[in-house]
Amino acid sequence: MTAQVFELLSRLETRLPGFGRSNWKSTIRRHVTIHEDYHDMEPWKGAETADITYDDINGEFTKLLVENEYLERHWMGAKPKYYLEVKATTKECGTRFFVSKSQYQRVREPKS
Repeated sequence: MTAQVFELLSRLETRLPGFGRSNWKSTIRRHVTIHEDYHDMEPWKGAETADITYDDINGEFTKLLVENEYLERHWMGAKPKYYLEVKATTKECGTRFFVSKSQYQRVREPKS
């Protein structure tokens, strides 16, 4: 599922400046090399903070999220760093999903 989210973000009509393979920072990368489009993708060897990260230095992604009502209007003009964690299930939408302790703490930490 992370590959699909990566592809979706890579192919947005509004291009995300600086978005590319370097934003995919998940250990799952090692499994996509079976696909011809990713045969040369190196495994992620850094500390995993999220499946995909994006530093929205121009505010383009935030603007897109506001315009499509995924974020409230007061976010317009903001330039946050996004940490996208991809979760999927084959069950119903109400099915619980689990996050690690470090993922939960990252969500709860106030950013300065």
